[in-house]
Amino acid sequence: MYEPEGLYTSGGTVLVRDAAQLRALEIATGRELWQIPMADCREGGFTTAGGQFVTTDACGGAPAVEFYDVATGQLRGRWAPSAAVVTLKVEPLACAPAQSACTALRTVDETGSRGWLLGEPDGDGKTPVTAARALDPPGSVLAGEVGVTYVGGDMVARKLRDGAEVWRWRGDGSSQLLGAQSGSVHVLTENCDLVTLDPATGREKSRFLLAYLREGIDWEPGLVRAGDGFVAVERLVKPENGEADEADGADEYFGALPVILART
Repeated sequence: MYEPEGLYTSGGTVLVRDAAQLRALEIATGRELWQIPMADCREGGFTTAGGQFVTTDACGGAPAVEFYDVATGQLRGRWAPSAAVVTLKVEPLACAPAQSACTALRTVDETGSRGWLLGEPDGDGKTPVTAARALDPPGSVLAGEVGVTYVGGDMVARKLRDGAEVWRWRGDGSSQLLGAQSGSVHVLTENCDLVTLDPATGREKSRFLLAYLREGIDWEPGLVRAGDGFVAVERLVKPENGEADEADGADEYFGALPVILART
């Protein structure tokens, strides 16, 4: 579930990044495969399903997304949503644990928030980047052939490329979109029911109280991991009066079992 800073995986390789370099290690043996300089001004990081490491070059000049070959450490391409971008933030989407094997991303710049699909590298090792309007809204998730987001109390699925609405699920007004996996979209209702929807139709596949035995449900979700038919949710204590203690700044776990695991 957790996302350790500076640690990523890609197939049989683990990537380790610190303030000065990016290193690739063979998972089976720990043998170092390569290392390259990686300055602090290159922000963020994640790996793609196509075997590339992605970071944002903010070292001066026009910012751009950089793609490095995990097998060799070589820079394979640079990309930006437009030539006029001055500031650029990148959010990886549809990832395995530790910001790895991602298949999409969302950029935020002066023109707004936009979603993009990441294809398999071509013969030159460059990763195709294709606009996906359904992933434009902040908080939207990739679910198969649609992007799902929370709109005015409802969960709405839209076609990835043109953003046309496919289905709408009427929530309780305060439901939260937890995430998606192959064949499922997961929603947490105000009453702590875990609802699983079919991403193709919006039909409810299952619904049950997300709690261990008779414990309370006065918690809010933190990190979420969905995969292989399971959903794992990190549970945090709700701040009093709906406001976090800025002086403390630390999240407080809910109970002795802070992570709840459910089969959907």
